[in-house]
Amino acid sequence: MTTYTVKVEPLKINITPLGFYMFARDYFQVAKSAMKLDTGKRINYPAYFLYTRALELLLKSVLLASGTVTKENLKVKCKHDFDKILKLFTSDLKENICLEKSDEDVLLTLNKWYKTSEKKFEYYDLMTSGIISIEKTNYPILPDFNVLQSLGEKMINEKAKGYILSKS
Repeated sequence: MTTYTVKVEPLKINITPLGFYMFARDYFQVAKSAMKLDTGKRINYPAYFLYTRALELLLKSVLLASGTVTKENLKVKCKHDFDKILKLFTSDLKENICLEKSDEDVLLTLNKWYKTSEKKFEYYDLMTSGIISIEKTNYPILPDFNVLQSLGEKMINEKAKGYILSKS
């Protein structure tokens, strides 16, 4: 009997701007479900993470579709940092997804917890968990889930999808 060896190389998948949009939509739907886990006793890290990731992916999908930046440059320049991502948005791009100054403020508040150097939604932090009492002024106050849900519904919709498809 002959033995055969098959060597499988790592798979590299190129995700299109529409693929990023689809991931954004999926994360957003799951975030709404994760919100139901909120007991009010401590921060609902999973829901915040999912909402934030959905919004990040939507912004990145629009940037990629517009040709403002390549996927490689986006990964290197911005990582998971809303401040850097938002700096790439022109007024025309903001208009296409109805992104207003108040929305940017919400994203920048989330950024203090979410960006690559912090990752407070992914790694448990006893000081911000709500289990022990701390001075709330030491940590940014997170937006209400209703604000995040409204922002997601405003941005992750058919208008954004239509923009992305029109540029593909």
